[in-house]
Amino acid sequence: MEPYAIKVLVGRLLDEKLTIRVLATDRSGPVKTLMKKVNGELEAKNRPTILHCFDTWHFTKSIGKDMWKFAKLQKCIALSCWIKSVKNQVWFGIAYCGGNVEMLKEIILSIPQHCAGIHEFPENRFFKRCAHGPLSSERDKPFLKVGSAPYKKLVEALRGKRNCRFKDLEQLTEIHQTSVNEQLNNVHNSYLSKSTFFRPTQARVRGCLAVIDHNKNVNRPAKKDVDGDDQYDRVQNRDGTHYTAKKVKVEKDNSWRAEIVAEVVEAVRAGVEPQVKVPTYEKLKVFGRKLEKPDKATVVAATKARRRFKNPVDQ
Repeated sequence: MEPYAIKVLVGRLLDEKLTIRVLATDRSGPVKTLMKKVNGELEAKNRPTILHCFDTWHFTKSIGKDMWKFAKLQKCIALSCWIKSVKNQVWFGIAYCGGNVEMLKEIILSIPQHCAGIHEFPENRFFKRCAHGPLSSERDKPFLKVGSAPYKKLVEALRGKRNCRFKDLEQLTEIHQTSVNEQLNNVHNSYLSKSTFFRPTQARVRGCLAVIDHNKNVNRPAKKDVDGDDQYDRVQNRDGTHYTAKKVKVEKDNSWRAEIVAEVVEAVRAGVEPQVKVPTYEKLKVFGRKLEKPDKATVVAATKARRRFKNPVDQ
């Protein structure tokens, strides 16, 4: 469903003669293949190609998840104190490379060496030394030993299974996130719960309500304190070991609900039924369209023509 939806939506935007500079998705193999095909068609038409990027947050999260799994091993317990630092270095590399894939690869491969206390890389072409200054001799976490089990597991976490993460670095030359889409999905689930069955008309109406709610409140400003500064709240992580500051936004604007109710009441009083046009794409395949009942003899002939119904004795 995801590749099909992206194909339809991207095709619709391109048909409207719009130029798409970048498309951010999660690390989906079918979508990656689809975008290569789409860019090939755009090149054939002498149109600008689309930069397909993966969500940076999900990429770094997957690395941290593997490191956390490896750190449970008795020989790799030293990895646990490097998880946050490695994730920060991945973010730094994506922001620092400036769109240069080769530089990004060198930065990612230099992370294990940095964790081993090696901060100069003369064999690299672009990234020859760490960007930080001199490190303090008093450290709260030990350096890893080159070739040790934690060092090898760190390399494995960065490269991924069968080198998949290292190959995906071509889609990570810019920092992009799908957080706005995740917010829409959260609002959508509140109107159209996956645990409840809705008929097509109900699902379509509830989906439209979710979009209206999202569009009305997606850019809400932060609350202000008495001094006119933004208000923040402390958010604890799942482990209870770290706190981050999160802006407190103003209350949601639900006035659109009263506007819809007022229009419905006015339509009932006036005895007018609004003419509603569903905003679907004309090129989408229409499902559920019933055909007229064909002639019985035609259906029987077509059924017997299928190879699996043929009798070898009669042939």
